[in-house]
Amino acid sequence: MKAAFELAQRDGAAGLTMRRLGEELKVDATTLYRLFRDRDELLLAVHDHATAVELEEIGEVPDSEHWQDTLRRIADRIWATAVRSPAIAALTFARTTGGPAERRMVELILETFARSGLSREATVRY
Repeated sequence: MKAAFELAQRDGAAGLTMRRLGEELKVDATTLYRLFRDRDELLLAVHDHATAVELEEIGEVPDSEHWQDTLRRIADRIWATAVRSPAIAALTFARTTGGPAERRMVELILETFARSGLSREATVRY
């Protein structure tokens, strides 16, 4: 994932192909098809990796942190990722990965909204 992410950052989303990633890793591209069904699945995995990086950058959320400050930090990290990797952000903006990092991010956002005092239903809606 690290190599695919770096390749996408360096060469843009169009540069992220199985062949190019295979060259980068010094493996035959067919090897990558054992891990990813197609380029789209690879792209979503790269997006989930980017979300994992965002979560690392956000770090632990102290209990004392105001919920609005937490949301600002989350938004800041997501924006920073989009600036670092605009092509990936553009191709995956409205997509869901279903990956572990995305699930952790959703949980963090839900927990943050819950701290605002919203009802459970409003928390999920917003």
